[in-house]
Amino acid sequence: MNLCIESRMGRFIRLLVAAAFLVNMALSAAGEVGVTLFDLELKTAPDLDASSVAQVPKDTQVEILERKAAWLHVRVLDGGGDEGWVSTYDVRQSGQGTRTPQGGGTGLSRFLGMLFGEPGPHGPQVTSTIGIRGMDEADLAAAKPAPEEYAKLDKYKSSIQRASRLAQTADLKATKLDYLEPSDRQSDEH
Repeated sequence: MNLCIESRMGRFIRLLVAAAFLVNMALSAAGEVGVTLFDLELKTAPDLDASSVAQVPKDTQVEILERKAAWLHVRVLDGGGDEGWVSTYDVRQSGQGTRTPQGGGTGLSRFLGMLFGEPGPHGPQVTSTIGIRGMDEADLAAAKPAPEEYAKLDKYKSSIQRASRLAQTADLKATKLDYLEPSDRQSDEH
């Protein structure tokens, strides 16, 4: 008798896990929604040098289709449905305070919210990170000067007026900082 109950319980648990997986897949496929933080350009590829597909105004809702390092592949929800790539930093994602039509968060967080109830009026708290690998010692040792790459930086420089306007848009305040005194360790190295 106990063996029969354990067998049924095991099947029930496997069925429950499979159902949870299928629900999570369906919710994840629905897409996460974000809102643009600035006026920005949709790019054809996840690259600053890629050509522009369209201009997107600030506060436009976008569906996040894919993530690649510090880039998001998005579809514009307000308007013509243009698709392209934008920097992760230019979009407030649903896990950062914007609710999606499906209830907010990623598919897994929405599923867990359904199972256990969403804590508070804004759904589950989600911490987002971007995995960007830095340079290690081998990369630094193999580095070579690339004047043509350095010259490309000129197209990204900003005027004081534009930088001030962006800072004002982001509600940043000017702060005066004193120069740091070199530590004993730094002065020993030089």
